[in-house]
Amino acid sequence: MPDEMAEYVRAYSAPGAIRGACNDYRAGPLDVEQDDEEAEVPIGCPTLVIWGEDFELVGKMWDVRGIWSKMAGEVSFAPIARCGHLPHEERPDEVSAALLDFMRN
Repeated sequence: MPDEMAEYVRAYSAPGAIRGACNDYRAGPLDVEQDDEEAEVPIGCPTLVIWGEDFELVGKMWDVRGIWSKMAGEVSFAPIARCGHLPHEERPDEVSAALLDFMRN
């Protein structure tokens, strides 16, 4: 874990890095507004939904399958067990396997 933390410190020490990360969250209200405007327009390409099942704000709070089934016509799901907010960092092998499987089909 110390190596991972050191990498976060290194990355977030770059000029503008903290601003970029924070702006992603600041854009939340605009993201929701755009989602509302396009709610009746389904995503028109194959879609893979990946989330950490143990992430309180997604995996445990929302019906991810139900929500995305309404948003995309051809949707595949890859819930990542024993995983929180950052599946690609917490469970990279499982995420990679899900992506490769999705791309093959």
